[in-house]
Amino acid sequence: GVPVKLVAACDRNPDCFKTKTKINLPLPDFDDGNAFAQYLDSDEMLAKEDVDLVDICLPTKLHAPLSIQMLEKGYAVLSEKPMATSFAECEKMLAATKGNYNRLMIDQCLRFYPEYMYIKELIRNGTYGKVKAAEFLRYSPLPFWSKDNWQSNSAQSGGCLAELNIHDIDVMRYYFGEPETFDCKIESNVYDEDYAESHFYYPDLEVKVHSGWMDPSAAFRHGYTVEFEKATIRFADGKVICIEDGKETVVPIEPKDGIINAIAYFVKALSEGVENTENPPTDSAKTLLLLERLRESHNAGGAQMKWDVPQL
Repeated sequence: GVPVKLVAACDRNPDCFKTKTKINLPLPDFDDGNAFAQYLDSDEMLAKEDVDLVDICLPTKLHAPLSIQMLEKGYAVLSEKPMATSFAECEKMLAATKGNYNRLMIDQCLRFYPEYMYIKELIRNGTYGKVKAAEFLRYSPLPFWSKDNWQSNSAQSGGCLAELNIHDIDVMRYYFGEPETFDCKIESNVYDEDYAESHFYYPDLEVKVHSGWMDPSAAFRHGYTVEFEKATIRFADGKVICIEDGKETVVPIEPKDGIINAIAYFVKALSEGVENTENPPTDSAKTLLLLERLRESHNAGGAQMKWDVPQL
């Protein structure tokens, strides 16, 4: 692999360098082997450190302004999803690359988890024929770990649509391309915009995506069911199951962290000067625009709408 070194980190709160935040996913053990510099001011950090790539792990409202600032300074940027708070901001981020889109990647990490890469491989190879139907789900405890609970505030985060559904909607586009039409309904049951269900219609395929925030004590769960012509592939409870001719078989997939895989892919593309074909920022921008259109469908009572794909 390509050698990567974490040289510095910046946070306004010095306590963040001493603690490990518990989130809805198990965190891998991290031991850099080399102490990294710690800063409370990003300008100071960049002035003192030799940095090639900046990883932005901040609230959504800061993704666009910080990405643009770093890109204009000449750094490559990896930013958390969603790409920005609006498609208009996404366009400004793309413009800041000055035509070199390879300098920017959004961490739509589902594209790099082996359990999800497996489906892409089956589709590319035509292993079990065409896909007839697909369903994706994602349920998470309310993100109590976020500062001032900003993630559970839909005005700041976009609700579960932008925090949870976006993962599966993005990987759906990665698998199947662009739908012709769609519809969406968002609910506020216990929390603000804590459930969203969307349907996407292709010429010969319908895809259902649903996600929701749950009680903070609930367990995180996600998965999919993809119906091929010759088999059904199901991912649940950490296992990928292939159902073929009435027989269930556990698919041997080596577990790897998709976030680490995404970083490795981005760094390799940068170092080798090759095009980022698996997760270009234009794709992340289109996914965010589709989310904006899904909200329009919800506001129109769940009306089915046409998806007009932008040229980026």
